[in-house]
Amino acid sequence: KSYKLAVVPTTNERLNRFIAAEGGRSFGLPGRDVRTGRTYAPFRSSSEQGEMELIDGFKAPPFSRLSLSALRLTPSPIRVVPAVMEERYEDLNPGFLGLQNPAVRISYEQVQAYCFWLNLQYQASDKPYGEGEWRIPTQAEWEHAMRAGRTEAQAQYPTSTGLLEKGLGLYGGSQAGVTSTGPVGLFPANPWGLRDGLGNVLEWLLDYYSATYYAQSVEQGVITNPMGPTSGTTREISGGGAWFSADPGYLRLAYRRGGRPGDDVYNYVGLRVGFFPV
Repeated sequence: KSYKLAVVPTTNERLNRFIAAEGGRSFGLPGRDVRTGRTYAPFRSSSEQGEMELIDGFKAPPFSRLSLSALRLTPSPIRVVPAVMEERYEDLNPGFLGLQNPAVRISYEQVQAYCFWLNLQYQASDKPYGEGEWRIPTQAEWEHAMRAGRTEAQAQYPTSTGLLEKGLGLYGGSQAGVTSTGPVGLFPANPWGLRDGLGNVLEWLLDYYSATYYAQSVEQGVITNPMGPTSGTTREISGGGAWFSADPGYLRLAYRRGGRPGDDVYNYVGLRVGFFPV
């Protein structure tokens, strides 16, 4: 099925718009409801019904199951909160703070909150892409896009050439003098126009993580657009390595790992959204 995937990972600037609109609710920061003026605690310690309804929605991907149009919710106005990035990245070096750097220290649950908000924005728009949902891709969708029509033999790495060469991504860590993320979009695109598949940040994916799922799905005859396991304890994180990665094995396009959905401590994991018609 056709879909649209963002050219680069979501940046601090774009994520900051969401955090400002939601008063920090989805990042464990105290906030203020811009519609009612009421202050509230971070959502994880909240027991108020109104907030819990939103939380339940945030944790239920894919979003097509939420019947967003039936929620009749109006997106909050965007407020600028300059301190948000500094609070989230309090103990990191300034190299992570650039507005065009990829957002990190975001949990899978927070990714779902961000996508939920994007869908509310889209439902209130003229829907330029038609009916569908904004979400992060599955592992199969991410790999399909990063391979860009090339076989595994032709593209072992998510780069413009399919090879691991200097100047094709931000990686290498201290061995290469890399101490943080960098601005997105600085390196050549793959044949389908996507950038930053190699290095900079790993990316959360929609699937539950399982090391054996794809071998089992082939045995079961599911070889087209597999959607991942139906249950699990960790979520998939993409291949391609991150800014600190130096081992070629961890930079491969097909490398995978899992992460706990509530963890927001990774300074090397971000996200990339896409639009998926329904």
